[in-house]
Amino acid sequence: MSDDKDGHGGQAGGRPLDHDPILRPVTPTPAIDDRPIPGGAPITPDARWWTDVDRRHHVLTIAGVVAGVLALAIGVGVAVAVIGANMSSGGSGPRQQAVQPIPESSAAVETTIPLPSETTSTTAASGTPAPLPVGGRGRYVAYRKGGAVWVATESGEDPKRVFSSLAGPYALSPDAKTLAVADSSSQTFSLVDIASGQAVMVGKAVPDRPSWASDSSFVVYESLPAGSHDTEIDRVNRDGSGRKVVGPGVGGRVTPDGAIAAISASRTPDGSTPLEIFSGSSSTRIGLKVSPYALAPLIGSIVFADAGGVIVSGTARPPSVRVIATDGTGLKTLVAKPSVEVGVSFGDIVSSPDLTRIVYAETGDDGYSRLFSMSAGGGAPKALSLRRDDYIIGWSADGTEILFIEGNAIQEEPTKLMAMRPDGTGRRTVIEGAGE
Repeated sequence: MSDDKDGHGGQAGGRPLDHDPILRPVTPTPAIDDRPIPGGAPITPDARWWTDVDRRHHVLTIAGVVAGVLALAIGVGVAVAVIGANMSSGGSGPRQQAVQPIPESSAAVETTIPLPSETTSTTAASGTPAPLPVGGRGRYVAYRKGGAVWVATESGEDPKRVFSSLAGPYALSPDAKTLAVADSSSQTFSLVDIASGQAVMVGKAVPDRPSWASDSSFVVYESLPAGSHDTEIDRVNRDGSGRKVVGPGVGGRVTPDGAIAAISASRTPDGSTPLEIFSGSSSTRIGLKVSPYALAPLIGSIVFADAGGVIVSGTARPPSVRVIATDGTGLKTLVAKPSVEVGVSFGDIVSSPDLTRIVYAETGDDGYSRLFSMSAGGGAPKALSLRRDDYIIGWSADGTEILFIEGNAIQEEPTKLMAMRPDGTGRRTVIEGAGE
């Protein structure tokens, strides 16, 4: 759910993997506002001031007595009226009256309209699991904070510390029950059951973002066999069993029909890098005279970032975002070049749950990252980033929001988990201090 090589971790370094199944809720500490009250130095009261205070106390005391007498009189009158009405109706007991709600004052009414994902998320008070949207996606999000990967609702409630990991990509299963982590420091791949906190270390891994099947039954990740220089795509069941090698390649992504798309580990004689579609025991190679990376499968097609450059001979091409059918036909350019002319390429690409939209990043040195969204069928991209750098985490379960990290840790800026709609509106903070 979060550049494909940097993934959710971004920064290098770290400590050995520490399996920590303890789930610890976080209670934010309220900030103390110790600023002086404006208005200057206090005024020293004089005798006249105390006389006025005493006079006001007398007035308030008399007013309180009068109000009490009136309230008592009204209460007696109401009681007599109720008894009389009950007697006239022939009833033998108190009559049941419909309770009328007390109107709220306009100052107490919340004027912010909650986003769809906020209205159905799990709350700390009820503890009731939020209903899954169509497709079985859980309304939760994973993020890194304080040297560990956490999971919380899409509204930032019920945060749980799930797995110790300073850096490296991770991915929460669509049903939000299992976390996959490719830890950079230990170079291992682990699967963590969210409910129990139990972790299974599957094996060695390359820090590339894991990809889940749509039904959460299995996940694929990238590994480097001992003594080899070529990475491979491995497949494993959600409980850590049944691991097997899918084939050589990088950037493995599970397609909507359960096949696995990957970038070939070797170039063809003409200098291009093909895509591979693995389905069962067979595979299909899609020849491309480009340099693909950062795949995002759609229904019957694959969106990918093209690194640009020169293939064998010809005019150098800028980086681009393209789409091609899984049968190798219909290659189409969605974004011809980055919005910044120099020093920027395209980073991660993530498709929406309904596979109709994509969000992608323009990335550069020192953690530079700007987000854009667009229709998967083409059209004008919508710039989403403001002044600060943004990094893709993924989409909300219902596809109405994009979840991302804002802030540049490399530049020592504070970071936080944010959400916004694909048109750039409705920006809201989910978790303060969260990072990739």
